[in-house]
Amino acid sequence: MRTEKLSPRHIEGICELWNREIGCDFPLRTRLLRQNVLNHPDFLSEGSFVVEDKSSDYLVGVVIGKVSRFGVGYISVLLVDSLYRTLGLGSTLLKLAEKALKDAGMNTIALGGDSGHFFPGVPSHYMGMKQWLERRGFVQRGITYDLLGDLRGKALIEDDVGPEVTISVAGEADRGDILTFMNLHFPGRWEETTKRYFASGGTGREFILLRKTGKIIGFCRINDDYSPILAANQFWSPCFQDPCGGIGPLGIAASYRGYGYGKAALQAAMRVLQERNHHLMVIDWTSEVDFYAKTGFTIWKSYHPYTKEGFS
Repeated sequence: MRTEKLSPRHIEGICELWNREIGCDFPLRTRLLRQNVLNHPDFLSEGSFVVEDKSSDYLVGVVIGKVSRFGVGYISVLLVDSLYRTLGLGSTLLKLAEKALKDAGMNTIALGGDSGHFFPGVPSHYMGMKQWLERRGFVQRGITYDLLGDLRGKALIEDDVGPEVTISVAGEADRGDILTFMNLHFPGRWEETTKRYFASGGTGREFILLRKTGKIIGFCRINDDYSPILAANQFWSPCFQDPCGGIGPLGIAASYRGYGYGKAALQAAMRVLQERNHHLMVIDWTSEVDFYAKTGFTIWKSYHPYTKEGFS
């Protein structure tokens, strides 16, 4: 076996390994792999490795590490070919990534949930992976879900939010207002992903805006086949033959919560995706199952976040 740092030449091999092993549940595109790894600012080259079978140059294992400015390091991907398991390859890859993350100043490791993540945690039905992690000091931290809505052949009725609130799709002229709103009300991850969206050529068409007396009070992000960035709620759209859109995140300024604006933003997002011929819709990484169930969304996939504190 040959272990070396992940480089651009490995992208096709990683994609092939992924789709051999878990592609039936999570079909991976090379575009997504490049976006979330090589082109992502948090990618830690020193903590990302592949294993190849020297006899065939066959890529049989991969680990992808990422850092954050909050002292949390991430294992974004850890995968070994099923024919090469029990050889210690996974343990070797994990140790290499852990050392690099520690050297980078990280004091906690999380499985998934990184910026530009593939998963918010370990897929719940991968029982063997969960047990393997627990033997190596990782602790499960709750559960989160991807939800699916199917509006094919269904009419959507939207709630009335009154004359003072307007709901519309954003345009390029709204960029400054959107960034200001995010900075004031949702600083951190949502603000950073919004900045990255505009830096990648976003025009605003992926944002539903709620305004009251002209001021943004809430938003809902939507994604479709023409969005400049593959968002998490569209990662696994190849699972479906019909176009599948994405909804979220959704946020209402704190002083305007409790008035039904969140549900109204969600309904508007669903309507716009329907108008764009995306009648299947995914909401990723949420625990608000009951809220979204009111508009017909049901659990599609579930994940268990795992972390390791004070690793060495």
